[in-house]
Amino acid sequence: YEFYLSVKEKYEELKELKDLEDKVKAIIKAINELPSAETITSADEAKINEIRAEISTLPETAKQQITNIAYLDNAESIIKFLNKYTDFDLSNIIGTVSDEANDKTEDILVTKGDNYVVEWTSSNEALYSVATGVTKISKRYQTHKKQLVTVSANITMNNGDTITVTKEVEIAPVLF
Repeated sequence: YEFYLSVKEKYEELKELKDLEDKVKAIIKAINELPSAETITSADEAKINEIRAEISTLPETAKQQITNIAYLDNAESIIKFLNKYTDFDLSNIIGTVSDEANDKTEDILVTKGDNYVVEWTSSNEALYSVATGVTKISKRYQTHKKQLVTVSANITMNNGDTITVTKEVEIAPVLF
């Protein structure tokens, strides 16, 4: 009988772990289904808050398994910013960056507006440069495989408020 109880106990532990794993997968999926940074609006706030509430119910070890938590953090920052600056349109800024780029892509980036300035950064400046306000790909660092680069627009309002909005750009492989 003790053997039966120990097996039952292990079964319950495994079931709890599986349920936890399923919950983490559902949260990751929900974050992935959020709109892109340039299309998030205040209407998305309830969904973002719902996801955060689900995360808060997880143990710390499970929270660490949420691989896309940075995107949720960014979405929350965007919502907070948009709630304060209701007329601000982030798509006019981050939307100037193409989703995909090749050696011929040259996006002209917004660097300032009437009440803000934008500083651009790239996770791989050698491959995908944004420093001059125009995107450029270096063939020297381009590979024969697709690469992902994260581009960030650090927006500073005239009153000092800041927001950073990120976007992933897929760099096409170099073809010879």
